Amino acid sequence: MKTKSSVLRLQPERNEATSSVRHLTVGTGNTPVFVIDNYYPEPNILLSQLSLSRFTQREDDHYPGLRHQSPPAYVEFNAVSLPHLLSHYLQNHDNDFNEYATRWSDATLSISQFSMATFGAAALKPIQCIPHIDTHSENEWAMVHYLFSAPLGGTAFYRHKETYLERVTSRNYVQYMNTLKRQATTVGLPPRAYIDDDSALFEKIGQVDAAFNRAIVYPANLLHSGLLPNHMQLPTCLETGRVTANACFVY
Repeated sequence: MKTKSSVLRLQPERNEATSSVRHLTVGTGNTPVFVIDNYYPEPNILLSQLSLSRFTQREDDHYPGLRHQSPPAYVEFNAVSLPHLLSHYLQNHDNDFNEYATRWSDATLSISQFSMATFGAAALKPIQCIPHIDTHSENEWAMVHYLFSAPLGGTAFYRHKETYLERVTSRNYVQYMNTLKRQATTVGLPPRAYIDDDSALFEKIGQVDAAFNRAIVYPANLLHSGLLPNHMQLPTCLETGRVTANACFVY
């Protein structure tokens, strides 16, 4: 995992607070992961706009917890501010990521929701115990905005050992899924726990620690997992729970 030390400080439209942006690269593909500290101007007010009663579990969702619809003002903020921040950062960063700069200037928000992880390790299904992707599309990026201060875990990125895949695309998706199905029999199901470091099937290639009001952005087809604790029951209140905002952007 490589980290670039240079930090560009911007004051994007509609954001009175100054956000700091940096990036690291993970894996053999040197995939960029962007880290934005002090992302939202008033994160505590944002949390106060959420209602615990509106967090619900969705049957068709593999997320180990509850979801909440995003307030309209936050949706609008993301749609404007994140493309602005990243396109400016990329344009001013020694041409390391020229290919992404123009794309991010045209990026559009496709999904925005809040999440609260609540499942203990004993409640997990096998699919929740391994890294996942959000899509196999190559033009979609995911954002996680951490809205908690307790040590409840950041996000890690992984490589599948047998296929050596770090990003799953439409070209290798079927191969990858067939390999996982075979390994469920030949290697066995994963331990009933949130994945943390290396496992029998996966190698960790990088991670970002959580910090209050930090956002991270990465390709949505990069294998990843939340680094949730296995030794405790996760809190189920807004003040102490593992609350995140999650969004996807397409260009």
